[in-house]
Amino acid sequence: MPMRAKWWFAIFLVLGLIPREAVADLRVLEEGDSARVETDRRNGTSRIRILVETDGDTTESSIEFPAHAPRPPRPPHARVGRHDDSGDIVRFGEDIEIRADQLVEGAVVAIGGDVTVYGHVLDDVAAIRGDVNVESGAVVEGNTVAVGGRVHRSPGSTVFDGDISVPVFLPGMNGSWWGQGVRLGLILALIAFLVLSGGVVDLVMPDRLLGLTSYVQNRIWAAFFAGVAAEVLSLPAFILLCVTILGIPIALLLPFAYFFGLLVGYVAVAVILGSRLASRDVTERGPRLVSLAIGLAVLMGIHFFGELLGAIGGPVSLLGHAISLFSVAANWTVATIGLGAVLLSRLGTRTGVEAPMESPPPYVPVGSSSPPAF
Repeated sequence: MPMRAKWWFAIFLVLGLIPREAVADLRVLEEGDSARVETDRRNGTSRIRILVETDGDTTESSIEFPAHAPRPPRPPHARVGRHDDSGDIVRFGEDIEIRADQLVEGAVVAIGGDVTVYGHVLDDVAAIRGDVNVESGAVVEGNTVAVGGRVHRSPGSTVFDGDISVPVFLPGMNGSWWGQGVRLGLILALIAFLVLSGGVVDLVMPDRLLGLTSYVQNRIWAAFFAGVAAEVLSLPAFILLCVTILGIPIALLLPFAYFFGLLVGYVAVAVILGSRLASRDVTERGPRLVSLAIGLAVLMGIHFFGELLGAIGGPVSLLGHAISLFSVAANWTVATIGLGAVLLSRLGTRTGVEAPMESPPPYVPVGSSSPPAF
């Protein structure tokens, strides 16, 4: 192999594998050939010396170039005179306050309480069913998130990423007795609306309502899964109907039909629940309306009680939030079963009980007026 080719090969190989402070022995192309690299940094420059030895011949070359200045490290946070908390801070059913002399290296999360920051937080600050208050001089290097509450930032505060507020019901209804009172009033209004709607349904189509109650009692699991399927497919069906010209009128009626099915089915399941609790026969209108009122009072009363405990505050509010969450799940289950029963029973025209098979008539021989005696 020519000497010049070996020399350039060594240079390109070295330029791709330059160590910072080292001497490297590299094997070149032929057995017995060797190359040695020496690096030296002086006076702001880096000098590379290359020695190539082949069959007793030695070739030397040097390359100089400006040395790269080292990247300065990130300055540490000032900790003098500060109280440091390593890790996350999580509290249930109580408020959290980060003092002005406090540095928190993790996230701060309050569930059922407020978070007030006077100091320095290196991660996110979040409050679930509460407010986040970032006071003047406070620093939050992540997001400030309030689910069911508000984010309040005073002038002079710093939030690196951004503010996120997700009200649960209506703006201004969280974190105050006035807001709790409005929510409780809405629950009472919803109970009154459901009782009135149930009375209208029973007055207009009592037989259909009885058919729905019978179907739910006989095919409850089929009704539940049918209701889940209807809830999942309702939006795709609406979109597909809107795409076609002929389907647009049906798409406009679909939300009303969906709401009507939910309402009637919910009333039917509430009647069943009330009749089981009060041991009443729902074939007559009077006992049926009483059962409806009892069922609605139980279903919505649980949520009312949870909201009432949540308005007290402190650790009791956590129990109230859990009860409210259970109530939401229970009411969703009731509405889903009712919607599925409306669909499968064809609005109460089927009871879910298979009619018994009729036995064939007795065999009568031809020419005989009466069946043979056995």
